[in-house]
Amino acid sequence: MDHTRAANTIRLYISPSRALMESSWLPPLLKITVAYCAPGVEDVSEVRVPPGSTARDAIGAAQIHARRPELTDTTDAGIWGRRCSLDQPLTQGDRVELYRPLTIDPMEGRRARAELRRRRGAKP
Repeated sequence: MDHTRAANTIRLYISPSRALMESSWLPPLLKITVAYCAPGVEDVSEVRVPPGSTARDAIGAAQIHARRPELTDTTDAGIWGRRCSLDQPLTQGDRVELYRPLTIDPMEGRRARAELRRRRGAKP
């Protein structure tokens, strides 16, 4: 019996693409959402990345820097509202969020609001 011919016969019955889809040795891809919001802008992308991917990998897969040139340097990111490093590994269903830099110091903003209330005569 010719073993080469038998192997080729099996390949004729199972297409290569179907064999790859049904293969158990390939881990399933993670479904990740990458989000960036700014005044008047909401950019949300869903990407699929291999297991073991990081937040940086998901941001790169979403190609968000190509659509949003104002994001020159992504240093602040989080997963589901909790700040994390860009090297944080991802799990299925994570939402990677890109944060904008603060436009005003929170303490300065509070002081300005308190001063405005004081001038108007309103109680805090």
